Amino acid sequence: MKDLKVFQYNDMYSGGRRKTNYETIFVYATDLCEADKLFEEKLNLDPNESACLCCGADYVIDQVPKISIQNYRKNILIINNPHQRSTKWLI
Repeated sequence: MKDLKVFQYNDMYSGGRRKTNYETIFVYATDLCEADKLFEEKLNLDPNESACLCCGADYVIDQVPKISIQNYRKNILIINNPHQRSTKWLI
């Protein structure tokens, strides 16, 4: 099985509003394509869309290194890869 990476999605409030109840969303996935798919399945949103042309992308997406979830403010969502066991740490 491939090693999982962690992708961080930060809501940019494009269009003047937050798209979900979460400011930051972490997704465990083998690559960005899979992360986007898991994001869409869980939230029924396309993370690569733009609310409007003047505001830019809805989310900034980055692959992040090993970090403790406790380092982040509240109001986060973690989407685990369904084929992997969940863990307390972001990998």
